[in-house]
Amino acid sequence: MSNDFQIQNSAEQVLGDFVTQGDGLSRMVMGSRNFDLIGADGLVYLKLNDEITFGRDRFEIYSGNGERLASVVQNIALFSTKVTVEMAQGLILTLQGSPLKFDFDVLAGTHRAAAVSRAWAGMGKGLMGRSRYNIELDPGAPPEVRLAIFGTVLALDLIRAKASKN
Repeated sequence: MSNDFQIQNSAEQVLGDFVTQGDGLSRMVMGSRNFDLIGADGLVYLKLNDEITFGRDRFEIYSGNGERLASVVQNIALFSTKVTVEMAQGLILTLQGSPLKFDFDVLAGTHRAAAVSRAWAGMGKGLMGRSRYNIELDPGAPPEVRLAIFGTVLALDLIRAKASKN
């Protein structure tokens, strides 16, 4: 019924929570499709919507005030998952590596904006199917790009979860 996530720093302090939105009936029928990233200060910083589509998955990422930040679209590819992340201002983020295995770099042109890797969450969490991802952000990346990266990582996790159900 919900897929809530936490964002923690390296000292495991909670910086924010991705909270599943929508009513219980729609989540029961369609699954978790809308998320808000709520900071430790209680403000909404990002909204991620899993758009209803036939075929390729598509996600829209908005800032907390509702301004469109980016679109994440799953591309057709054999034996791998490829996505395109198009920022509202025209910047294209590419994922280089293995996105479904969560070991990849996020590139803005040739510049590495982030490195993403999967980390061991512990025996109990692993048995419950919970994962932990490390995201190393470029400290010089603009806030919009950082938010788009967080939204993209959540979108990839949702794509992976959908694929594992099929």
